[in-house]
Amino acid sequence: MWKIIKELTFRLLKPLAFSYLILGIFLIQLVIANNWINTSIGSYSGFGILVSLLVFVTGIDWLGNTGIYYFRKINIITPWDVLLYGIVWEVLINLACFKLHDSLISPIIFFLFIGVGAMSSILLGLRIYKICKLNDNDKDKDEAQLVDLRDLNKAKITWSKDNGAIIIDERAVDYDLFNRDTVQKQLKDAISHFSAKHSYVVGFVGKWGSGKTTLLKKLKKDFSKSKDTVFIHAPNTTEDFDLWLFGSKEEMIKGIYDTFLNSMGIKFNSLKNSKMLEGISKVVAGIPSTGPIISPLISGGDSYNDVTLLKERLSEYIKSTHKHYIMCIENLDRASNDQIILFLKLISTIFDFPSVTYILLYDDERLNKVLESAKDVNKTYKEKVINQEVKIPLMINPSVSIRCMQNLLLSYGFSEKELENFYVVLNTVAQNLSNVRELKVIMNSEFSIFAIKDKIRLNYPQILAIQYIFHMKPDLYEKIRENRDLLVVTKESEFNNINDEATESRLKDLVAEYPAYKGLLKDLFPKVKIATAPNQIVRDYHLMVSETKRKLICLPQYFNNYFMLIEDDYTELINLLSDFIKEVNKNNVENLYTVWSKFILNHDQTEKNRLIEQMNIFITKEDILSSEKREKLSEIIVKSFIDKREWSKYYEFAIARCIAILIGEIFIKDLDTFKNFIANKYYHELSLIEQISSYMNGEGRLGGTSNEFLKNGEIIKSFYNGIQRKCYKELDINRLINSNSPETIELIGRCISPYTVYDIMKDAINNKGIVDGVFVDVFKKYSTEMKAAFNGKKPENSAEEALYKIYKKFD
Repeated sequence: MWKIIKELTFRLLKPLAFSYLILGIFLIQLVIANNWINTSIGSYSGFGILVSLLVFVTGIDWLGNTGIYYFRKINIITPWDVLLYGIVWEVLINLACFKLHDSLISPIIFFLFIGVGAMSSILLGLRIYKICKLNDNDKDKDEAQLVDLRDLNKAKITWSKDNGAIIIDERAVDYDLFNRDTVQKQLKDAISHFSAKHSYVVGFVGKWGSGKTTLLKKLKKDFSKSKDTVFIHAPNTTEDFDLWLFGSKEEMIKGIYDTFLNSMGIKFNSLKNSKMLEGISKVVAGIPSTGPIISPLISGGDSYNDVTLLKERLSEYIKSTHKHYIMCIENLDRASNDQIILFLKLISTIFDFPSVTYILLYDDERLNKVLESAKDVNKTYKEKVINQEVKIPLMINPSVSIRCMQNLLLSYGFSEKELENFYVVLNTVAQNLSNVRELKVIMNSEFSIFAIKDKIRLNYPQILAIQYIFHMKPDLYEKIRENRDLLVVTKESEFNNINDEATESRLKDLVAEYPAYKGLLKDLFPKVKIATAPNQIVRDYHLMVSETKRKLICLPQYFNNYFMLIEDDYTELINLLSDFIKEVNKNNVENLYTVWSKFILNHDQTEKNRLIEQMNIFITKEDILSSEKREKLSEIIVKSFIDKREWSKYYEFAIARCIAILIGEIFIKDLDTFKNFIANKYYHELSLIEQISSYMNGEGRLGGTSNEFLKNGEIIKSFYNGIQRKCYKELDINRLINSNSPETIELIGRCISPYTVYDIMKDAINNKGIVDGVFVDVFKKYSTEMKAAFNGKKPENSAEEALYKIYKKFD
C-alpha cells in the first residue's frame, strides 16, 4: 500500500499536477477570503452561486469528455487515482487554511468540503485495496507458474494441475547454467583490453537465444566490484543500449549521446543544451548509410564544429576519470540495415572515444547479410570496425538439457520408472539444441501439454515426440501424417520384416532426408527400424496384442489420435480398462467386486460387451501380480456371467479367455481354490469350462509369461475331464433318450472325454444299441471328440476292450 501512496505522491508532484493543486488552493482561498459566494453583481444577488454551479457543471463535463472516470477500470495507478489523491490533499490543505480563519467559513461550506474529502478518500482507499490485492494475486500466480531453469536443473518442483502449465522464465539471467567457462574467459579477456587513445570494439557472436545476454550479465556481475570499470546504461535504467528501440536515425544518435552523458553524470546544460544536442543529432543523422562519413559533416559548417567540440570535450572528460567505460549494444542484428551500418560507422569515428569498449551482440550470419546488401560496404568493413570476435558454440550441454527436461516431467507427475520411456525423445531434443532459448521454448511449448495429460491419455513419450517434430520440422510432421499406410503395423509379421522393396525404399528415403530424427523415427515406427536394420527382430509373436494397451502411434487404431490430440471411443475404452487394473492392484481382495461393479458393470450393455472383448489385454501377470487377486477376479467374472447374466452366450469365449489368462498364472493353492469354487456350484457349465481349458491348452499358451501357464493348463484340462465324468453320471439317461431332442445330443456331446467315453459306449449299447436312437446322432456329430477320447484312454480291461471294438466297428 505504501508503495502505491509513494507512487501517487511522486505523480502529484509532477509540474502539471502540482500546478493544478496549487492553483486550486489559491482560487478557493481567494474566493473564501473575499466572500465572493455572497457578493452581488449589480442587482444580481446570487451571482456567486451561479458561478459555482457553472464551475461544477464544467467539471462534470470535463470528467465526461476526458474519460478520466473510466480509468477506474484499469487495475494499476491511473490519472483517476492521481485526481482523487489530489482532491484529498486539496481538501486537507484548504481545511487547514479555514481553521486559521474560522469566521470566514460558513458551516455549509465546511461540511461540503468534509463530504468531498471523505468521498474521495473512500474511493481512493477502495482503489488502493483493489490494486494491492490484484498485485498480490499476480505475484502468487507468477511464483506458481514462472520457473527458473536453474531450479529445474537441481530437482523437480512442486506442481498441481490447478496451476496450469509450468512456464520456464525466458528472460536473461546472471548465471550460466551450461558452464561455458571458456567463452566467458575469452569475453573477459577481450573486455579487459582497451586503448587510451581509441575505442575498442568486441563482437559477441551467437545465434538468437544462444545465451549472449546471460553470459554478459554474469560477466557484469564479475566486474561489479571493480571501481575502475563502468558499464554505460541507457538513460534512467540499468539496461544496455538497444538499437531496436529507436525508430529513426536521429532518435538513435541522440540516444547514444544521452546514454554517454547520463552514464557519466553529465547534465546537458553543463556541456551542451538539449536543443544543441538535437541539432547535432540531425547533422550526424544526415550521414549516408554508405560512403564517406567526414565530408557531410564538413559541409555542415558550425554544426560540424559542434560535433567535433562535443567529441573532444567528452574524450577529455573520459580521460580525466581514469576509468574504463564499457557500452554493450543489445540486438545489433535486429535493427534496420541502415541503422546497423550507420552505427558501425559512428563508433569508429564520431563516437571513437578513448578508454571505451563497445561490446556488440549479434548473429554473424544476419550481420553479414546486412553488409552484403549495402552499397559501397562489404563484409571486410566489419573487420575494420570490430577488433575482436568471441563466438558462442552452436550446441549446449546435452546432459544438463536432459536433466532439466527430466525434472520437468517429474514435476508433471511422471515417475522415475516412466522416465525411461522418454529416453529417445529427450536425447533427440538435447542433441539437436542450438541455444538455451530453444530449450526453454520447447519446454514451454511441447511439455506444457502434460498439464492436461489426464485429458489426452495416449502414449505420453510419443505425444511429446510428435509435438516436438511438429515444432521443429513441420514438413516431417506432415509427411508422417500423410503416410499413415506406410508407417502403421497391421499384422504381426510387419514387426519383423518388410517384404515389399518399394515400401522399404520409401522408408529409407524418409530417414535419409531427416538424419537428425532417425532415432526418433525408429522408436516411433517399427517399420522404420526394420528398414534401417533388416535382420533385427523387433517383436515376438505373442506380444503383438499387448502393444494395444501401450497405445502406440504405429497401430492403426491410434495413429490419427496423435495428430488430433484427442481420445476417441476406442482410446477411452482402453484407458477405462487401464484405470480398472490400477484400482484392482490398489484395493484389497475384499473390495474387488466393488471395483468390478464401478468400472465394468456400471455401463450400458454395448459398453460392457466392448470392455469384456478387450479385457484380455490388461490381465496378464505383468498387469496383476497378486495370485490371490487373479483368482478372486476369476470368480467374480464367472458369477457375473452365469448368475447375473451380464453377457449373452455370444460372449462366452471372451469370458472364458479372460478367466483362462487369469488362472493360467496363479499359484497351485489358488488354482485349487478356483477348482473348488467351480466344482461346488458351476461344474454343470461344461461349455464355459471347456473353452477355458481349450484356450489354456491352445492359443493361450503363446501368451503366457511364466511356467505356471503350461502347468495350470494341464491341471485345468484334467479338471475339465473330471467334471465331464461327474456331469455324465448325474444325467438321467433314460429321460434324455426318450426326449430325443437337440439339447440332449449337445448335453451328452459335452460330456465326451477319456474319462466318460466307456460309460457313454455302455449306455449306448444298453439303449437300442448303436444302430438307432440318440447315441447314433451323438457319435455322428461328435465323431472327432469320440476319437480323441478313445485315443486319450486306451482299454485297461476286457470289458473296455470289447466296448472299444464295438466303437471301431461302428466308426
